[in-house]
Amino acid sequence: MVAYTKVLAPNSGKIRGYRGTYGMSHIGGRDCQQDSFAVLRGGREVVVADGMGGHFHGEKASSLVVDKYCQQREWLIGVDDAIKVANWALKNHKLFKGDDPDNILQNAATTISVLSIEKGTARVFHAGDSPVYLQREGELSLLASPHITFMRDFSPWFSMVNACGGNLGEEVRGLEDARAPYDFAMLLDLFNLQAGIRRSKGMGRFAGAVTSCLKGEDFNLSVFEIDTRPGDGFLVCSDGIALPPGRIREILSDSSMNGEQKVDTLIDESVVKFGADNATAVLVTV
Repeated sequence: MVAYTKVLAPNSGKIRGYRGTYGMSHIGGRDCQQDSFAVLRGGREVVVADGMGGHFHGEKASSLVVDKYCQQREWLIGVDDAIKVANWALKNHKLFKGDDPDNILQNAATTISVLSIEKGTARVFHAGDSPVYLQREGELSLLASPHITFMRDFSPWFSMVNACGGNLGEEVRGLEDARAPYDFAMLLDLFNLQAGIRRSKGMGRFAGAVTSCLKGEDFNLSVFEIDTRPGDGFLVCSDGIALPPGRIREILSDSSMNGEQKVDTLIDESVVKFGADNATAVLVTV
């Protein structure tokens, strides 16, 4: 049996004390919390789902997917198969309505990101744009390449992301997508520029559309694998954690704060500075 603790939308909450793993979600500036997350296997596994705001009832999709994922993992189903079953469950609700007689889930969709650590190896599974970061020896890398198509006006950001090599070399074994991780240090100035332009126009951080997510249809699941080291910090979050990568790196590298304080700071600063979205952050320290 795989034990788990979960916080399902539309609720917000905190999970603490699992081998140094801490998680928190905040409604931010939205009318409804659409993020769901869970901590499994004593803190060695995390799942975050961000109900997509462009689709109706994203909170229903994210809560259903996380709940079904946890059930499958409790029965010792593999991570990738558990994600597929969760997606099938969403499809089943849409087709047969079941607990959804008014068919409110017809257009519901959610991202999903999973971190699973076992025997010195971390595996990342994701569909959508909910990022997974690795903080190692003061450096920050992105382990989950976002499934996003950018508008042409903002193609410099996309081009630089794809052109930027990872700083972990051959230690990263991309099982499906060799573009991860990205070293964001050189992208910080561009990130701030693009974010400022977008905010000044009343838009989100990027001009783009999510190209893979769970909505009961076929989807692209990216999988990455990396050996862990003592002191590694893995951050699984929703895109509501909108701080510049440099600031995320500073927070995760701050030895004066424990894991819970780092999560609190990430949430607090994201809500204050970019408070238009729900914000969820789960930090796993090896």
